[in-house]
Amino acid sequence: MKQQVVFEDLHQMPYKEAWDYQEQLLQQNVSVKAEHSKMQLNIAYDGAVSTQNSEPKTQNYLLLVEHPPVYTLGKSGAIKNILISDAERIEKGIEYF
Repeated sequence: MKQQVVFEDLHQMPYKEAWDYQEQLLQQNVSVKAEHSKMQLNIAYDGAVSTQNSEPKTQNYLLLVEHPPVYTLGKSGAIKNILISDAERIEKGIEYF
């Protein structure tokens, strides 16, 4: 069965705000999966027959968002990879995350 994908156009949003929103959506799915696992364990422990779908009801999202100028560094990134000074970055209104 195909799952529905929720499409959201977030328009322009600061990077950190969009990151936090994605984390919130992820945590909702994690909670759904945790609750599903807990119910499956209870069913197995009680010996009851499960009539529930074996897959948790998580939600898929497609988010479109545009950020104001921002520099980001991943796990392997280093501050030395940013080729402008903090003063220059701030003057140009470029966020660093």
